[in-house]
Amino acid sequence: MQWPRYLFAGFILLLAISPFGTAQTGPPGVPEVIVKFSSKSKAAKPLARAAAEGNLSDPELKSYVDSLGQKVGIPLELKQFGSGGNVVLAIRQNELAADLAKRVRTLPSVKSASPAAAQGRNGPSVIVEFAPESEDSRTLAQAAASGRDPSPDLRPTVEKLRQESGIPLSAQIKSPSRMQLTLDWGALTSDLAKRLSACPDVEYAQPNFTRRTMPGPSSERPL
Repeated sequence: MQWPRYLFAGFILLLAISPFGTAQTGPPGVPEVIVKFSSKSKAAKPLARAAAEGNLSDPELKSYVDSLGQKVGIPLELKQFGSGGNVVLAIRQNELAADLAKRVRTLPSVKSASPAAAQGRNGPSVIVEFAPESEDSRTLAQAAASGRDPSPDLRPTVEKLRQESGIPLSAQIKSPSRMQLTLDWGALTSDLAKRLSACPDVEYAQPNFTRRTMPGPSSERPL
């Protein structure tokens, strides 16, 4: 997969109301986007059918969402139906982390890169080990010896990895030769919403950072 270069804006904290009145409050980086497709889009008919059946696994709609993910460079899945044709699309986190690890492994200074399972409220990450004689390995060893984490010494290395992968990242020192790359889900979700909004089939897209309980049916609002 060819990853595009991203220009990331700051966090935009938006409130999105669930049409089902369910309570789900997550961190600012919950990787979901609320999308409204055009009535003339290729998604319109399969979406109407799948929503009427309550079928999130509709093959035609799934194929469309897969192709949309390929178009914007981020693997996506259908998470929830909303009212008025709105849907919630989620980033397939494990797949994205695996793709990131694969891409990082191609860099000359990297000895290995492996996805790590999600821990607590954080999504999956990538553990990177640099080749012993590489400049990045020396930089990491110096940063580990300084005792500062995050270390400003690692910024050029992390920025290089970000540019190569097209994914916003932060890094944590795990040892003098290994570091953990964490995906910045907030920045990535904001950028994904902008990319989806630019697609001809999409009327609008916005990050679904926060969902909260509504008191009752009369207070429910569409996504």
